Amino acid sequence: MIHPGGSTVFSSLLLIVLVVAQGPIAEPDSATLTGRVVDAITRRPIAGAIVTPAGSAVVLAPGVLPGRALTNGDGQFVIRDLRKGAVALTAQKNGYADATINQRRPGGSGQSIPITGARVPDIEIRMWKNSSISGTLLDEAGDPAVGVRVQAFPRWFVAGRKRYSPGPTAVTDDRGMYRIPNLEPGEYAIGVP
Repeated sequence: MIHPGGSTVFSSLLLIVLVVAQGPIAEPDSATLTGRVVDAITRRPIAGAIVTPAGSAVVLAPGVLPGRALTNGDGQFVIRDLRKGAVALTAQKNGYADATINQRRPGGSGQSIPITGARVPDIEIRMWKNSSISGTLLDEAGDPAVGVRVQAFPRWFVAGRKRYSPGPTAVTDDRGMYRIPNLEPGEYAIGVP
């Protein structure tokens, strides 16, 4: 029997059939993580930092390195194609100490974060600028000590006790001057081994 509005009934019936055929909504297969890399002291964005993901949320094919992201002028980055699990991010840039998520001090440990949904927004990674130590080494007579190896010894705490470990070295020039670059912020002793 055909009556006015029959086409409307047919359209509604067709729509219901399509919804039923689709079934339950599937969860997304991959997640996207967005964040920003900033200077830990000034809070200014750091452009050109390389952000590398690691952990169970990173999908790796045999022989393929994990996808990395480069920060833009606002320090922002995007990591795509993550799955459920945990991810740790490491940011690297010349002139800065390597940094991870939730790191509270230079050289400190960071934490991984869980990936549970399709989107993880507003991750912040703080980086500390590297420093250098320079000076002049003189002999007993006050003349420049030339060609002498000078070493930095960073201070660490092990079981609550202060310890110094061997670090980077430099050699004095013809004026007795030395410079040890790319040191993580911290406390150092300088010695001549």
